[in-house]
Amino acid sequence: MTTINWSKIYSSYKGKWVALNNKETAVLSSGKTAKEAFTKAQKKGYSDPILTKIPKKIETYVGQI
Repeated sequence: MTTINWSKIYSSYKGKWVALNNKETAVLSSGKTAKEAFTKAQKKGYSDPILTKIPKKIETYVGQI
């Protein structure tokens, strides 16, 4: 399992969807929507990126769902 330093990603992409390379954990593209980030990554030759939305605000959560 690979960990990602979200603090570096957060400062540049907060509030956006990002497509990550599942092998290098690098940001491939970003967009206002998941579809936009995915499409941009596909155009760069990545057929199966990992998509996630970076929160606008980092909040601590302790508890259960």
